[in-house]
Amino acid sequence: DASVRSVAAGTRHVVAASHEGQLYVWGDGVDVVSEDDTRSDKQHRQLDAQQQRFRLVSTDAIVADSGDNKDEGVRFTQVCCGRDKMLCATTQGHVYEWALDGSSSEPTTHPVDALKTHNVQALAMGSSFVVAATADGQTLSWGSSSHGRLGHGVVNDSECTVPSPLPTLADQVVTRIACGWSHAAAVLGTGQVYLWGCGLRGRLGSGHHRDQTVPCKAVGLDDKVIVDVQCGYHHTVALDAEGKLFAWGGNEHGQLGVDS
Repeated sequence: DASVRSVAAGTRHVVAASHEGQLYVWGDGVDVVSEDDTRSDKQHRQLDAQQQRFRLVSTDAIVADSGDNKDEGVRFTQVCCGRDKMLCATTQGHVYEWALDGSSSEPTTHPVDALKTHNVQALAMGSSFVVAATADGQTLSWGSSSHGRLGHGVVNDSECTVPSPLPTLADQVVTRIACGWSHAAAVLGTGQVYLWGCGLRGRLGSGHHRDQTVPCKAVGLDDKVIVDVQCGYHHTVALDAEGKLFAWGGNEHGQLGVDS
């Protein structure tokens, strides 16, 4: 049995990286069952090119396809999922992307070329956007800019196709990144948490419901040292250094764990 170090869930699929650096994937849109296999198509299977009908290429093929010889013996350490894609980062801080639409026996797999010169330390994906933090103090985002979810200071329905920096977080050490459906959060090395994107239902912790096009510090946590943050569809939760949980945003399904 594999020992998992990183796991992420998309809309209807899941991906996990083991401590050995191998990838596992299961769920809808990921056809991993051979013709003579009697097991459920929901059961996960190690990503082995010789055993998959819907094939996620082996790490050797990734190196060959990308020409990135620095990743020989590649091991994956971080994974994240969007609506129909997944991103995986290696021990060297390089990032690879897969499309998981099940439409082809040859899934789209490629390195994120714009990040080749960066050492990615934290990575998260929302419904149609990505945020990454690098070892040299940059926080980058790309994808749909709807609701200001990229943190670039603009709000429109355009696409940003190249990882671009968030000026508000320039030269900041970011230890955690999280993305919800249309908002994002970052934990700084100082223990502060910043959020941006869609503000509906108070998910940004800003004290109002307006969208934020640039990262803004969460209200009411100034005396807390935040060590982790996670974003849901309409809500956000944060963990401090004392082990206390804080939650804000929509509570229509009791997702905040508090009486509404």
